[in-house]
Amino acid sequence: MLSDRVVSQNSNVFLVLSGHVHGVGTNVDGNAGVKIDRNHGVVEILADYQEYRVPASQVWSEKVLPGGGIDLNGDGVAEYQNNDGIILGASFLRLLQIDVENATMSVDTYSPFLNNFGATEYDGSGRYNGAEDNFVVPIDLPTRTTTVVTDGLSVVTPTDAVIGISTVSSGWPASVRWTGLEQDRLYAWTATSSDPSGAVLGVVNQFGSLFRATAAGTDTVAPVLTVPDVAVTEVGSDFDPLTGVSALDNIDGDLTSAIQVLGSVDILTPGAYALQYVVADANGNQATALRAVTVTDKKAPVDPAEPGEPGAPGAPTAANVTLGTSIVSAGGELMLLGSGFDVNEALMFELMPASRSLGETTAEEDGSFATTVRVPRAVIAGDYTVSVIRADGSTIALPVTIVGESQGSESVLATTGMAAPIAVMVTALLLIVAGMVLVRRRRLDRQS
Repeated sequence: MLSDRVVSQNSNVFLVLSGHVHGVGTNVDGNAGVKIDRNHGVVEILADYQEYRVPASQVWSEKVLPGGGIDLNGDGVAEYQNNDGIILGASFLRLLQIDVENATMSVDTYSPFLNNFGATEYDGSGRYNGAEDNFVVPIDLPTRTTTVVTDGLSVVTPTDAVIGISTVSSGWPASVRWTGLEQDRLYAWTATSSDPSGAVLGVVNQFGSLFRATAAGTDTVAPVLTVPDVAVTEVGSDFDPLTGVSALDNIDGDLTSAIQVLGSVDILTPGAYALQYVVADANGNQATALRAVTVTDKKAPVDPAEPGEPGAPGAPTAANVTLGTSIVSAGGELMLLGSGFDVNEALMFELMPASRSLGETTAEEDGSFATTVRVPRAVIAGDYTVSVIRADGSTIALPVTIVGESQGSESVLATTGMAAPIAVMVTALLLIVAGMVLVRRRRLDRQS
């Protein structure tokens, strides 16, 4: 059936490999059926070693008893005799090496388990002389022509045009806005990620998501995304990041089910965690929001402490501050999450040694805070420290690296089209491992 329905009907078939029937065999058919401009040559090879038997002494050479026999379980009693044939297919493989220039194929038979290039000795029926193990056969390649038929072809030509650069922390999305697209033209893009030292970590070729730039319509209003303020929960408690979160669009209505949550909260480990919420309407208008979640240790009853001891009234507070990212662009935003501060404690933030004020905030009733500050655009790229100044004058220093000013506006969900008739733009979502993302434009030159 295989020969009638496949081999003889398709001139591009030149090699048939088969098994199941125990044994080996080779057949060279110079005229296997359908012709185009030549006879249809096919090589047929059978190789199946299931019934080949290997002496037990070779299979378990380390378990051979001094007086003969194979002791598998170490009890001193032989389960097999040395020459008992063990059926394991002899572990032979067929190695095929094709010489395109000379139109030949070399076949080698090899067992990695036995480190042996000959299988004949293990054939209990004694059917072969060894010539079947290693041989060379002609294959029909010199006059062969190959035709590929498809209903569409896309040719992508790389360019050096940079769409934009974005710097984010590990595990966070990076995004750039791609403007100036021509309506009805096809596009593709690639993304290159690198660490702060500039070492390239990887390249993403998004050819699987080619898109055609289209007019986005007249709706330019983003959905209204409602996200609760800072959340505080105890270790081991249930926490659903979508509780109390909703999205409502002026055209599409309720989009709550379309909200994406980026980031995660380890409910078993105390600390501050950042979540980013993203939603977009059918026209590509997007809304994003950041939220801080603090996981605290479970409260346990304690004995009254002396003043000044940890836990006593007036005792120093163990304050902690975490940055949402340690790398940020000049003009970009930094998220700060804090816990362990005094109730309603006033805090100020400065960028040192530039002595630039980044703003201020006030701790909540539970001593936590979450705030976003913006790095001045005029700051020169380099290593800096964000200084958190407490009400008593003490400070907490957080290292941060500032790179060149971010290009383009921030957006997260991918979209195509134009927000107004003047321009066509698209935002691509790039989930990267870490560091800087360099997005290069790839233009689709032709589709047929």
